Amino acid sequence: MPRRTAQGLAPGLTVVRRRLRCADGSTITEERFRLRFRWYDSAGAFVTFERLLPRGTTKTQARAVHARHFAELVQGTLRPTKDLRMAAQAPKTLAAALKQYVAFMADRRPKTTRSRTSLAAVLGKGMGDVALTRLAPFHVEAFQAKRRGEGAAPGTINRAVAMLKHACGVSMRQEWGWISRERLAAIREVSMLPEPRHGRSSTWTKEEVAAFVAEATPALGRVVRAALLTGMRQGEILGLRRGQVDLERGRISLRAEDTKAARPHVLPIATPELRALLVEALEASPPDPDDPERDRSEEQVFTNAAGEPWGRRAFPSYFRTVRLRAGVEGRTFHDLRRTAGTFLVNAGVPIEIVSAILGHAEVAVTLRSYAHLRVDSQQSAMAKLGALVALPAARVGGQLGDASKRATPRLVAHR
Repeated sequence: MPRRTAQGLAPGLTVVRRRLRCADGSTITEERFRLRFRWYDSAGAFVTFERLLPRGTTKTQARAVHARHFAELVQGTLRPTKDLRMAAQAPKTLAAALKQYVAFMADRRPKTTRSRTSLAAVLGKGMGDVALTRLAPFHVEAFQAKRRGEGAAPGTINRAVAMLKHACGVSMRQEWGWISRERLAAIREVSMLPEPRHGRSSTWTKEEVAAFVAEATPALGRVVRAALLTGMRQGEILGLRRGQVDLERGRISLRAEDTKAARPHVLPIATPELRALLVEALEASPPDPDDPERDRSEEQVFTNAAGEPWGRRAFPSYFRTVRLRAGVEGRTFHDLRRTAGTFLVNAGVPIEIVSAILGHAEVAVTLRSYAHLRVDSQQSAMAKLGALVALPAARVGGQLGDASKRATPRLVAHR
């Protein structure tokens, strides 16, 4: 990558030139400002601070950023982006780095360990032997092309790439010394594959729910109804304990270790249907007659027909069997949660409240999941807005004039 020091710029502030190839085969030259400071820290280690400024940064803005970081360097608060000691301890290959990332996240998001391990295996198979010092955007793009050639869905590929970007970001925040900030910014700029937005419908219809419940046992029917009435995940429902259901105070309290977001989540028991369902589930497994006073607060609320906890593999298998027997094609248990969210959005519930009910880690997750429903709501709202602010046609010579001859209305501010 050719580069030069721009005339009139401060020491440590350079201009990086890079040739980019366009789709039509032509090339263009891109120029961006880069900061680089090198010094010996208090321990005697030779460290480096590097930062590639965003595209479109002017010379004045670059000088201002340089002055701020240089002041931090003088004060001793500037944190290096490259440390030879960290680099020596960092994993050598991407596969080893992903193992470190999965182990780190297992303590913070234990509910996602299985999915992260699976995605790490996919990434490791496709590009695990790539050295971290050479990891670049073209490796990620080659991985995307290879997986598409193997028939993987765009959504599956995007989840793996998103986890890789998150892993690199975590490594930077935790100072693991994987890659530099400049390389991290380049990897984050890799585009995701386009996904079909209106493919398979993920919403159960009332007829499908009725057909499924008719074929299922009462125990499975209670689990399905709980998913529709609360929007809870499968693991949250099957792992719900008696001590977490407070009928007197009207709340369901999920612990941090029970949720995907790894934080407590409280749901109100606000409808008679949900209260009746919980009472039915609690009474479905009566206490042991030989020990009626035994503490049952850690027992599951939703059990199978035998009154025992659902097996981890038995429940998906039985759910699939009942679904096929009921003639409900292309539906998953997680679609029940999406159905609950869809009903809430269509009912006009604010998206922040929907996010809180579903227990999403961020409102942005809810916005991505139900963006198409919000577009429909926006169209309806804009139609109402047009009706509210409709202006009368201007009169020209006592007659209604056409749009091209109407006077432009003036907006006067009233104080």
